[in-house]
Amino acid sequence: MAQGTLWIDVTDLTTWTGNLTGIQRTHFHLGQEFAKQPGVKFFAASYDKGIKEVGLPTAESFEEKGKKPGFREQSAFAKYAGKGTRFANRVIHKVLPGKLSRAFDRFAAGINGTVSDFVFGISEKREKKVLHPFTSEDTVLILGATWGTPDFPELLCSLKREVGFKLIFTVYDLIPVYAPHFFGPGFGGHYSRYLMNTISASDALLSISQHTTKDLKHFMNELLIPVVPIINFRLGDNPLEVVGEHGPSADIEEGNFVLAVGTVEVRKNHQALYLAWELAAKEGIELPPLVIVGKPGWNVSDLLYDISANPLVNKKIKIVSGIDDATLGWLYNNCLMTVYPSWYEGWGLPVAESLHFGKVCISSSASSMPEIGGDLVDYCSPYEPRAFMNKIYEYALNPELLKKAEKRIDAKYRSVTWEESFQEIWNGLEKLS
Repeated sequence: MAQGTLWIDVTDLTTWTGNLTGIQRTHFHLGQEFAKQPGVKFFAASYDKGIKEVGLPTAESFEEKGKKPGFREQSAFAKYAGKGTRFANRVIHKVLPGKLSRAFDRFAAGINGTVSDFVFGISEKREKKVLHPFTSEDTVLILGATWGTPDFPELLCSLKREVGFKLIFTVYDLIPVYAPHFFGPGFGGHYSRYLMNTISASDALLSISQHTTKDLKHFMNELLIPVVPIINFRLGDNPLEVVGEHGPSADIEEGNFVLAVGTVEVRKNHQALYLAWELAAKEGIELPPLVIVGKPGWNVSDLLYDISANPLVNKKIKIVSGIDDATLGWLYNNCLMTVYPSWYEGWGLPVAESLHFGKVCISSSASSMPEIGGDLVDYCSPYEPRAFMNKIYEYALNPELLKKAEKRIDAKYRSVTWEESFQEIWNGLEKLS
């Protein structure tokens, strides 16, 4: 690394509570590796105290409540409107299935889009002198999800122009740009503006997959943004260190269920699984029960209603959420196989987790998923529920075939550690020096 301090933003983590998931999990594990290096410091931002040096939050600290708000929570309007729609969403899905629930989905999406436009619109006009510790010799690395934090990305870009430090953002995916229909109204446009501003101010970008790198290059070429260096790195596999002694409920039979892990949202394509199990029932094919682990997300009220009301599947599909890592480990360890039909991912962690546990994964062939396990994974088009049904039935009907595939995974798949993931980034940063 060059002279100066490598500053890593942990604003995301200082306001996070509960189990780490997705980007925050990546942020934390990479932060632990960076903390072992000399010349690395961490910072967090808040409206009342500016940007100041902090320690890397500990795993225990995420359980604490009442953390002081950073930039993410500054707008009370956005904060409470978001909480209100999420709470109402859960209630409405339970008590008003059907047309009224669908109407609320559209209303909630509109409110969230309006809040986003309001917050980011006024943020562009806000001017405030912010104290910070950066010098022209430093490098500032952003690992978190700053696109949802009013003012913060713009502030960093402005400080870079003023002070002259190197600025590096991490890009996890470009899904809101190329598949905006998976998000609420207005978010795709906001995210595109965020990318244009941050890429233009960056000295380099981190990318979590070859597919994201390809999307990034296409985006820069499409909008005539000067191309900046991209450091591609593979995410760690997040091996679950503790496997629980029992599952989330007594009706999940050990060794006799298919597991699907991921938030229940349109992008994850649980609709394909619903149709696969429905097709099987109509054609007299006996598939194992399906256990979906994930909280309900945006615009899935129709699907949740169909699963609960359709007598062909409502005894075969179970949705659980809010479980800890030990229980999730039990589910991976005791499932027959896993399935992941997502339309679009920046990476696709459940595929890697499945392989880490030596389990066959039947995955979507879209976006980044084939990068994870190569030919150790079975692939189906996300457009073809019947293909998922056939492959699941093939393995369920032939235990020896399943065991053969599991042995192949055990022999050939090697989990990637967070230390290795960090080293790819570190090597890339050194080349920039």
